Amino acid sequence: MTWIALKDSFTSLFNPAGLTSGSKHGNLNTLLTTGTLLFEYRHDPEQVASEIARFEIDAPWQECFSLNMERNGDITLHWQQASETRKLQLATGFDKIRETLTISLIWDAPARRGLVSVTCHDTGRLLQKRFDSPFPLSVATAESLFRRSALKLGKGTRFAALADTAEPCGPIATIGVTGVIETPQGHTRIPDLTPGDPVITATGEIATVRWVGRQVLPARGIFAPLMMRAPYRGLREDLLIAPTQTLRLKGSRIEYVFGREEVRAEARHLIDGKSIVRANKRLLVEYAQIILDRPALLQVSGTDLEPLDPHRVIAGGPHAHSNSVIAALPQALFPAPLPEHERALRQYEAPAVTY
Repeated sequence: MTWIALKDSFTSLFNPAGLTSGSKHGNLNTLLTTGTLLFEYRHDPEQVASEIARFEIDAPWQECFSLNMERNGDITLHWQQASETRKLQLATGFDKIRETLTISLIWDAPARRGLVSVTCHDTGRLLQKRFDSPFPLSVATAESLFRRSALKLGKGTRFAALADTAEPCGPIATIGVTGVIETPQGHTRIPDLTPGDPVITATGEIATVRWVGRQVLPARGIFAPLMMRAPYRGLREDLLIAPTQTLRLKGSRIEYVFGREEVRAEARHLIDGKSIVRANKRLLVEYAQIILDRPALLQVSGTDLEPLDPHRVIAGGPHAHSNSVIAALPQALFPAPLPEHERALRQYEAPAVTY
């Protein structure tokens, strides 16, 4: 089981059996000894200070929680259950930067470990800080937060979600599970690949799969899927991707506008209502991703995509790898980073290459 609650401007959902489960049963007296509270927040440095989320309830015990962005850009957590309090302050340097942030509060009460992780989707930074002895969250409290709307979201907070597991944080898988990879044996869906399998890269060379994984995320905000439509960009079939998936663009228009043979751009900046559109709404979305034994572009369903760069994960600090989607891949097996010489388009430049 994983995501059990979701709240945004239009809806507030809670199902202890899982958001997409047909069953509605659950014991409200049980504790979520491990779990994840996830928020997406758009930081505006012109605001003096901003509330990200808060709640205050009296049953099953007195509990209050607040997550704030302070004027100096620090994120502060204050969490109290009965007479005990947990506090955390994470310096971000966001005092002058606009950022779309994914903030994960992860707890493992039996292990006495808690983590606040902040993924910055505009600058690519990953910030994390651990704290000791996190509280468990009761299922009754979760019901109050989401079904009874006790959880209050700040002005810049786009959605909140709750999982009953410690979910991976940091860079995410970004390719729909129906994506097809070329192999010497023919077309293979990404989830059907296993470590050690040979695949054909975008340049026609053979590489070996080091890691393949899947990830389920709330289909909201920065995770809400996009659809790349065939036959645009060389696609043989429609392909679901995350908005943060990086594409490689080339052709005469790229050379004319930017004076380069190839540029990079995130899919969310290339939405044009024709080649890339917003996918149908859903509660959850499942993405897949692979890591090869060498730096190379993937060819997925006929189009060139950048793979997940594991070096972006470990840049988040000493706890980033063990809490990431690639935790099972030893760092000794990381490929070399992809070269960074290609031009990365800014958001305002991307419309020049949409079609």
